[in-house]
Amino acid sequence: MSLRMPAAGGGLVMEHVLSVGEPLAVGDCAVCGTDHDASIIFDLGDYAVSCCAACGLVYLSGQRSAAAERVRYQKDHFDTGYMQMFDIEEIAGEQLKSTRASLGCAGASLASLPRWSPVLDIGCACGHFLNKLRGAMSERQFIGVDVSRRMTEKGRAEFDLDLRGRAFETAGLPPGCFGLVTAFDVLEHVVSPGDVLAKMLRLLHPNGWGVLEVPSERTIFRTVARAAFQMTAGTIAEPLRALYHPSHLTYFTPRSLMRLLERQGAADIVLRCKEAHITRFGAGGYRPLARAAIRTAAGLDRLLGTEAKLLVAFRRGE
Repeated sequence: MSLRMPAAGGGLVMEHVLSVGEPLAVGDCAVCGTDHDASIIFDLGDYAVSCCAACGLVYLSGQRSAAAERVRYQKDHFDTGYMQMFDIEEIAGEQLKSTRASLGCAGASLASLPRWSPVLDIGCACGHFLNKLRGAMSERQFIGVDVSRRMTEKGRAEFDLDLRGRAFETAGLPPGCFGLVTAFDVLEHVVSPGDVLAKMLRLLHPNGWGVLEVPSERTIFRTVARAAFQMTAGTIAEPLRALYHPSHLTYFTPRSLMRLLERQGAADIVLRCKEAHITRFGAGGYRPLARAAIRTAAGLDRLLGTEAKLLVAFRRGE
């Protein structure tokens, strides 16, 4: 599925997310900046999930600090989660293919990016993806930023790349010069995704491109899990806890992601769906029955155009 929409004006983005132990509250939508059209769609006990009827964004309810989320992100991704679950070289290769495909849908390519312009990857971890990009491009500076200093230190030693272990917002990057800025599986972890998008746009060269990827709310898995929760009055809750876990603060629909990009001033936006890493590379780790269910749901998502990731290419508006 591909969508093209023109850019629109900027908008207000409010911080939100759950603080465990506090009373459950709807919280402000990160796209619309208000809870006026939002409501809690299910309560999982120690946290709840809300949905904004105006834009379709699904998000964890309540309030949480950006500093606490950076700590959670490091733990979940690098200490006990993502980096241990998958072959990172395999993931990096897929991300390079996704970058090429996303730019291709927008009528661009790696070769067409502004000559000599630097490349930036946000959430670079050890730099495996940047290293793949460096092999596909030449005569450029490649920079990565990630909140995990341990990961960036490891990547600098392994790949000899300019990897910076700090928050993207404080990395001191020069505006208006990057030919390509990428962010794979980052936006769902940050308290203010609109602020991150605005910064990405400011960093882009006038002829540069941004590419990002986030989990999609519109999938067969999520529809079935929510139906099971509702039909059993909350008895079957574990699938929802796995799909809506506390380290992901937002779950975008195509409509809500397009609206957020437009409000931050993005132009020439091209959005498409793609399969998630967990079904593409990780299904073999499950028992046969679960593996068959995962592959069946993933196949239905491909047919319906509701695959589990949203991949977007965009430019900076005038």
